[in-house]
Amino acid sequence: MSDKDFKFIEPLEERPIAKKPKRISRVEQVIMEFAKSDYKYAAVKDELVQEYKNTKGCARAIGRVASTLKKKGVIDQDVKVYSAMDRVYLER
Repeated sequence: MSDKDFKFIEPLEERPIAKKPKRISRVEQVIMEFAKSDYKYAAVKDELVQEYKNTKGCARAIGRVASTLKKKGVIDQDVKVYSAMDRVYLER
């Protein structure tokens, strides 16, 4: 079969491995952006907070991801997340 000259295909001996790009959630992006910055405090923009039912839910979600990233060693410092006055805040 390898003697044939195909017009539209190229025969392969084994299955090619296609790498999937790692998807990074918006919450991870927020934490990584804060971790790379030199600031001690930051507020999460309202666009992200409005995707959740309430600010406490958003703060919990960001806190869980921050904790996971800390355990995996992706970020070095602890990131504290809390909500107050309908905003979500990050603190080192």
